[in-house]
Amino acid sequence: GTNCCLPGNKGKTPKYTLSAGDRIERGEWMCRPDPLQYAFGLLASLGTAHLLRPVDDQGEMCEAIWTAENHGSAVPPSGHKLELQHDGRLVLRDHIHGEQWQVGC
Repeated sequence: GTNCCLPGNKGKTPKYTLSAGDRIERGEWMCRPDPLQYAFGLLASLGTAHLLRPVDDQGEMCEAIWTAENHGSAVPPSGHKLELQHDGRLVLRDHIHGEQWQVGC
């Protein structure tokens, strides 16, 4: 699969959406090819959630155009998986403390 701009990461191309119960683990990305290139997933090294777009023609360098944040914290939340819940929430979880971030209904 594609490296989604990040060497060492695993792409989920051509999966562009998540269904209830689906998850993205550290280093996995949902990748959208041309004409609207982007990658959504978790950095393998930190477990932080980002939406990326390429800044070069080869797609090897990217910039974050969105990063999950917790209000009142300068450090983005990190975890080992993003999971789409059956209630419509997207939840970032870690092995020790459970839910670190969520968005949705």
